[in-house]
Amino acid sequence: VTPGEGSEVELAGHAPFPLIEPWVQPVEAVHGSPEIRLALAGRPGALLVNGSVELKTVDVKLKALPVWLSVGRGEVSFTNDRVQFRVREGAAAGGRLEGQGEARRQDGRWTHTVEFALARAELEQAYDQWKAKARWATGALSLKGVVTFEAGASLTLARTLGGTLALAVDGGSISRYPALIRIFGLLTSPVQPTLLPDLTKEHMPYRRISGDFVVTNGIMKSKNLVLDSAV
Repeated sequence: VTPGEGSEVELAGHAPFPLIEPWVQPVEAVHGSPEIRLALAGRPGALLVNGSVELKTVDVKLKALPVWLSVGRGEVSFTNDRVQFRVREGAAAGGRLEGQGEARRQDGRWTHTVEFALARAELEQAYDQWKAKARWATGALSLKGVVTFEAGASLTLARTLGGTLALAVDGGSISRYPALIRIFGLLTSPVQPTLLPDLTKEHMPYRRISGDFVVTNGIMKSKNLVLDSAV
C-alpha cells in the first residue's frame, strides 16, 4: 500500500457476520463461518470490492421472516453495488428450500429481487422458532414466488414489498384466526346461517388452503383463495 496511491489486496478466510452485514441488510443473524474471498483495488475512499462466499452448512435468519434458514449448499458473489446469491440445497421449518436473488444499490438504496420455492414446511416448527403464543393453523406449508423490496436507512421493508406468491397449506386445522372469523361472519345471514364452527373456541380441520397472491406495497391480494374442508 502506497500512501495516496492505489492499492490491491486479496483476502480469504472466515469472516464474522458484522463484517459482511453492510452488504446483506435483510439478514438479521448468521450461524456458521462461511468462507469469504475478497479483493480490494483502487485509491482510499474509492475502493472497488469484489468478493464471493461459499455457503456450506450455514444458518441464516432474515429480518422480515424470523425463521432460521439452513443452507447446505449455495454461493454468494458481491461488488460495491451488487450482490447475487443462490441456495441450491436448503431447508426451513423442516421443508425443502431453494432460491436465488440479486440486490443492486443506487442512491443509498438497495433494491432486492428474490425467487424462491419452499416445499412442505411444518407450521408448528415455524411457530416454535418464532416463539409465537398465537398459533392459528397447523399443516404443511408450500410457498413459491418472486418478491421485490427495497432496503435503506429510511425505508420500511414491508411497505416496499411487491411480487407474486403461490401458497398451499395441506392437512391441518385452523383456530383463533380473526380474519377468517370476520369473513365467515359476512357470509352468515339469518336466512342461511353458517354451519361452520366458532373459530374463537374450536378447531376446524381442513384438507387444503391454496391461493395465488399479488403483492403491491406490502398489501397482498388474491382472487382465488380456497379453503377446502369437509366442514
